[in-house]
Amino acid sequence: MLLTLDADRHETVLDGVIAAGLAGLLDADCGGIGHCGQCRCRVAGPAPAPTAAEGDLLTPQDLADGIRLACQLVPTDALRVELLGPLELRPSKAELAGQLRFDARPAVHKVAVTLARPDLHDQRSDWLRVRQALAGPDDGKAVPSLSLELLRGLPDCLRAQDWRVTGVFHGEQLVAVEPGDTTRRLLVAAVDIGTTTLAVYLLDLAAGRQLAVAAGANPQAAFGADVISRISAVIDSPAALGELQRLVAGGIQRLLSDAARRAGVDAADVYEIAVVGNACMLQLLAGVDPRHLAASPYVPGFNELVVVPASELGLSSFNPAARACLLPGIGGYVGADIVADILVTRLHRLPGTRLLIDVGTNGEMALAHNGRVVTCATAAGPAFEGAHIECGMRAAAGAIDHVSLDGEFRASVIGSAVPAGLCGSGLLDAVAAMVRAGVVERSGRLRPATDLAAALSERLVNRDGSTAFVLAGEPGGPVYVSQRDVRQLQMAKGAMRAGINILLKECGLAYHNLDEVLLAGAFGSYLSPESALAIGLLPPVPRRTIRAVGNAAGEGARLAAFSLPARDEAVEISRRSEYVELSVRKDFQEVFIKEIAFPDPT
Repeated sequence: MLLTLDADRHETVLDGVIAAGLAGLLDADCGGIGHCGQCRCRVAGPAPAPTAAEGDLLTPQDLADGIRLACQLVPTDALRVELLGPLELRPSKAELAGQLRFDARPAVHKVAVTLARPDLHDQRSDWLRVRQALAGPDDGKAVPSLSLELLRGLPDCLRAQDWRVTGVFHGEQLVAVEPGDTTRRLLVAAVDIGTTTLAVYLLDLAAGRQLAVAAGANPQAAFGADVISRISAVIDSPAALGELQRLVAGGIQRLLSDAARRAGVDAADVYEIAVVGNACMLQLLAGVDPRHLAASPYVPGFNELVVVPASELGLSSFNPAARACLLPGIGGYVGADIVADILVTRLHRLPGTRLLIDVGTNGEMALAHNGRVVTCATAAGPAFEGAHIECGMRAAAGAIDHVSLDGEFRASVIGSAVPAGLCGSGLLDAVAAMVRAGVVERSGRLRPATDLAAALSERLVNRDGSTAFVLAGEPGGPVYVSQRDVRQLQMAKGAMRAGINILLKECGLAYHNLDEVLLAGAFGSYLSPESALAIGLLPPVPRRTIRAVGNAAGEGARLAAFSLPARDEAVEISRRSEYVELSVRKDFQEVFIKEIAFPDPT
């Protein structure tokens, strides 16, 4: 997409893109501070000299081709900029959900009736006629009042198809009256709002099945890769809250439109949307200021089940009568996504001891022991998503996603493309292989080339005065793991393990008490359990006890869309689960430091 920017405001191209309402067309994982190199654009014509950050993050050929970083480029004159756009993700959240199990009693249902035609002997009002017909002759229960908008359209609606109409109910509330029999057109949507990825599931209540799925990047990435960056943006500029809300609502609507188009249905027949996500993501969707999540005592604006008109969230693609149901969370950083994980895995109802981990920017976990559920969250950082890694990228075509060591290093690349970077699962595998091969010491230091066999030492290079290990050398430049990348992964895995250890301690348990370790989310499904054990991300449990459960959060959203009992159970999980705030634990730092080191290779 081409955009023309002027120099009147002396702002960066990224600022201009956001001001133009186009932030979803650029990624800026670092929040626009020149660290990630994701917000690439191409300029036509003269432009200011590259900044130091651009010199570090762009190759000479990039600069010769007019490639620049939108967060660094400040136009000094009118400038034409081509937005290169976010990468297409590999099949991820949306395609990892398992088979849905539910008691199909949805919140939304329809009732078709044929009304008695009025005459001089029956002059009941249109509203009373509808109300009595939908209540039923033997019910005696009054149908709640219509909205003013629907009341205004009622006369034409009743007469459009000779007094044959369909009432649409959300629970016991009548939310719409439609001409004719529309009972076969009853769609709902389930949405999983991840910090990195959005997934939308389109469901047909009348047929009891899923019609289509669509997934893509969360367009809020223009404000940073993690929740803290986005909260900071709101603190710095209150106007950012509205833009973040508009971005996520727009992203949901685009994915919904895509899913509806592929299913051959009309998105206007969607009457409800069930949404899961962490507390920050849900507050941003609702337009609720999340700043208090970033400061002690880390209190969310809401953590309860919230049902509001979808239109109030800017979701105009849905039916005007549609409701949005935001599922409840547990704590400030353990949100509705973990509640959905617990709901789907039945963690709270299974005997024995199970640990559920959603590995990501916010490392959320739940430990269940004979019905008791204790949860916590750690600030793992974006390394598991491939962000803030020198050759890091999302799990898109060209990303190295798996690395193995079988006498020599082998790397698999998404899309069988030329290696362009390293995603989170590839980083995990690469460091695990380097630990096993002795390239990385327990402390995390890369060994000198003189201490390694020739096949390994020749892969060690100097990058900006620091040692790096080359995984793939291609014409566009090598893909490597730097000493800094190893440290980033150490910090992330140390935080995760500290959280796991403290949950076990809270329940008086040890690693050997774990019957099962469940890995949730897209990253959890793609990571190698062997690699996770090798670097100490997971406790030393038998490999057979580790099981990936896919995108359980998305499946939980689908359950909530299909089933009121499932929704009620989610509320019960929220109420009964305990939340451990790690920031007040005096032992957290001690455990964290201990868990930074890698285990001895086995």
